Amino acid sequence: MWAFFILAFQAMVIIAWSPSGSLSAIFEPAVFRNVMTIFITAAFLNFLQATLEIVLNWKAWRSLVCSQMMRHVLKFVVAIGWLIILPVTYSSSIQNPTGLIKFFSNWIGNFQSQSIYNFAVALYMLPNIFSALFFIFLPMRRALERSNSRIVRFLLWWTQPKLYVARGMYEDTCSLLKYTTFWILLLICKLAFSYYVEISPLVGPTRTIMFLGRGKYIWHEFFPYLQHNLGVVFTIWAPIVMVYFMDTQIWYAIFSTICGGVNGAFSRLGEIRTLGMLRSRFEAIPTAFGKHLVPRHGSQPKRREQGGQKFAY
Repeated sequence: MWAFFILAFQAMVIIAWSPSGSLSAIFEPAVFRNVMTIFITAAFLNFLQATLEIVLNWKAWRSLVCSQMMRHVLKFVVAIGWLIILPVTYSSSIQNPTGLIKFFSNWIGNFQSQSIYNFAVALYMLPNIFSALFFIFLPMRRALERSNSRIVRFLLWWTQPKLYVARGMYEDTCSLLKYTTFWILLLICKLAFSYYVEISPLVGPTRTIMFLGRGKYIWHEFFPYLQHNLGVVFTIWAPIVMVYFMDTQIWYAIFSTICGGVNGAFSRLGEIRTLGMLRSRFEAIPTAFGKHLVPRHGSQPKRREQGGQKFAY
């Protein structure tokens, strides 16, 4: 989820920074080529994940079986390979390629004049595409996880270790579609709000600040004298980035409340079953508010005796 938010934030900043600043700018060749750099960021995040898996499991390295050690090492090596391949192929797609890159570019140039970077991205995304297909087609996924075939276990060995508990136990397809639709709508609203309310309105002021001359600040510790006023830009964008990564909890609370209320209304749960009962509750709210929350001025506290002592309440 965090990796997805980082990639989405990068793509939205690139689109908002384009001359038009609208979402339709993604169909422009230059903007689309810049948005494709999110795969380089994804390769770096995968490299960081593979490195952390080795570092955090270092003390337990001796207790791991040989297949688990090989899996961690191969993931680390593959992550390094993609971290090198994707930037090199991207640079060859926007500059005049030379050497071996030029040879491969000319060799595959007949296939609809696509750059080698597009083929590298397609190959990089191939495991994720298969994972999405297995996620959608639950019977196939359930059959593969329950299978003890060596070929199947070898194919699943790269994505996850062998499961012994809750293997092949999933909800039905209808429940999965409901759950997936819930999160898709939530993420669409969250990303749309982040783009139109948080990111896009800051692009214009950021450009103005970057092209202004460097000023002399009294609190230079907070606004360092950097080129293009990068200290001021960082100060402006820092709270926006924090809100962007944390407001998913707010959207989840809103969507869960709406879905829970609608589901409860259709299931006829709770005391309020009709609109008449709902209106009667609104009529009783002022009375209940005055009875329980409004203090009674001028009233003497009541006293009661217990064990020879008097208590005021």
